[in-house]
Amino acid sequence: MRIRTVKACSPLVALLAMLSVAGGVSADPTEETADDHKVVEIATPAPVKDVMLLKAGAFIRTDEGYARLEPCAATLVCALKTGRVEQPTPTPPGGLPDGTVAERDDGDIRKAWYAMPTRRYPHGVLGDEFEAGSLVARTADGQTYKADLPTDEVFEDLTPRLADLDGDGTIEVVTIVSNAASGARLSIWGIVEGALAERAAGEPIGRANRWLNPLPVRDDAPVMAVITPHLGGPLLQWRFENDALSEPLPLGGETLFSNHSIGSRDLSTSVRNETIWAVPERERRALIVGRNDEVLFRLPLNFTVADDMAIVGNAVVMRSATGRLYAVRLP
Repeated sequence: MRIRTVKACSPLVALLAMLSVAGGVSADPTEETADDHKVVEIATPAPVKDVMLLKAGAFIRTDEGYARLEPCAATLVCALKTGRVEQPTPTPPGGLPDGTVAERDDGDIRKAWYAMPTRRYPHGVLGDEFEAGSLVARTADGQTYKADLPTDEVFEDLTPRLADLDGDGTIEVVTIVSNAASGARLSIWGIVEGALAERAAGEPIGRANRWLNPLPVRDDAPVMAVITPHLGGPLLQWRFENDALSEPLPLGGETLFSNHSIGSRDLSTSVRNETIWAVPERERRALIVGRNDEVLFRLPLNFTVADDMAIVGNAVVMRSATGRLYAVRLP
């Protein structure tokens, strides 16, 4: 195990203070009408309890079982009833109890998960009192590597994210590390000289019990995350190059975003594909849609987005707080 001294990007404190004073005024994204991007309700057999992103695709869970989400002409996305579905792989013994294993089929790191459950960071925004003290990675040749954090830090996360961020053929592990004094930071890990090491880190938020939630990660692409999603915060983008993270680029100007609810174990209230991303505003009553580092439009909603979103075909699927399912076409 190796903890490296890494170069952090510029402080976030000033940016967060500016947004707090500004009150979340949008950077003038174009507001779309129903004619521009119509929100369509998807018929479901019963109120939706969960939207699940699994190896086999996107599914919903209701009291009547599971349904697979598929593109269709009538409502952009249709829910097709199915049998049992393959669930994410749970962590091995010693792993974070409510965590799962991240997996991919190529690159040096094929699996990663969190281990060494601990109560040493009493925040509890992910649904229980346990966070992880260790990160475990398994490589293509079957070797297992483990890294332990200092006693004043934890992985405040459920499942690591695997991506070749800089396109060099090796896999980075994208995590959330929280410090007892300075709160959460974006933390990038990988295999370095035969050990699992922190390769780069963003600046901590600057205060204990302040968290961030990344969007889905992609190969050869920047990392994106919402800072302080429970309060409403900025959407930032970093590039990982030469074993360092760039200074964060704010997306959406002074808009405040939210992609997680306190206590939820679902971290998927934001979506992203090769170029397009979509994240709810702070109150979850509007959706901000962008392409790369540009905001395209703001879409007002007549419902509150719950903790579930997915991309199916060319549409964003959203579950409402009342269990209804909606879709909107992507640009």
